[in-house]
Amino acid sequence: RAPGWKGSARASLVGFTLNTRPIDIVQAALEAVAYRFAIIYDRIKPHLGAGNQQIIASGGGLLRSPAWLQIMADVLDQPIIALAEHELTSRGIALLALEQLGAIDHPSALAAETGQTYLPDAQRHQRHRAALAQQVAVYDRLLNQP
Repeated sequence: RAPGWKGSARASLVGFTLNTRPIDIVQAALEAVAYRFAIIYDRIKPHLGAGNQQIIASGGGLLRSPAWLQIMADVLDQPIIALAEHELTSRGIALLALEQLGAIDHPSALAAETGQTYLPDAQRHQRHRAALAQQVAVYDRLLNQP
C-alpha cells in the first residue's frame, strides 16, 4: 500500500482551470504517481547504505513512456535505468526453469539487458519538490476531513 493509504479515499482533481487540456491531466496523473514513489524512496533511502545504488525501472506502463521515465528521474533526482526487457514475468519464469534444469547456477547469472538511462534535471526536480509538498498538504487535508 502507498504511504497514507486510506481505503475510503476518493480521487480529487485540484488546481485545474478552463484552460486545462487533457494532456495536462495525463501529466498530472504521471507526476502524482511519481510523487508517491518519491515519498517511499525518501523513507527507504537512509536504509540503503552507502554504495553504488541504482534505480532500475521495470513494468510495462513505465517502460513504454519515456516521458514518465523522465518525470521519475526528475522527481527522485536520481538517474533511472530502463530495462530493455518488457516481459519480466516471462523472463523470470524462464530463468527459474533454466536454474532447475541445471543450465545456470542462479537467475542472477543472466543479468537483464538495460536500455536508456534518464538523467534528472535539477530545475525540474526543484519544481517537483515544491509540487510534492503541495500534493502532500492537499492529500492530508482531504483525508482528515470528517
